[in-house]
Amino acid sequence: MRLVKNTFFFLTVLAITVFLYLYRDSFVVLQQVSVWEGLVLLSIGFAGILLNAVQFKIVAKIFSIELNFDEWFGLSSINTMYNYLLPGKAGLAVRGVYLKKKYNFPYSHSASILAGTYLITLLITSIVATVLGLWFFLQGQLPPVFCAIAPIILLCIGLFFVFIL
Repeated sequence: MRLVKNTFFFLTVLAITVFLYLYRDSFVVLQQVSVWEGLVLLSIGFAGILLNAVQFKIVAKIFSIELNFDEWFGLSSINTMYNYLLPGKAGLAVRGVYLKKKYNFPYSHSASILAGTYLITLLITSIVATVLGLWFFLQGQLPPVFCAIAPIILLCIGLFFVFIL
């Protein structure tokens, strides 16, 4: 098993090295990004993964699954990586398989965690969009499209709270 892991690691490093060598001209644009901008972008990416991880931990706790830091943060990181590399939300499949193997957690409940996560994301996004829209309105810079979308967003938020309570 150790030989398989080492071989896979070596092949991965080799593939990344070959990719970077073959497409080195594509990375010239990175020279235009300052170190400060790069750190800000990395921080935003890390914060996004961290927020997704905390959200996953909270939703998993609802199903009585106690995840340690390595699991909730690691699964979220792997989930994000696989979603970038492979088509069609492959990271969610990896997370479902891990929960099934380690905690005997049914795949149908994994879909429930996914639905809960998406509902929470929808709620938070709706609230942020409404607050930003109101802020733009108060600044006198309200985009015209907001007038059409705001009632729908508020309706979604209201329905969410009606069904929760």
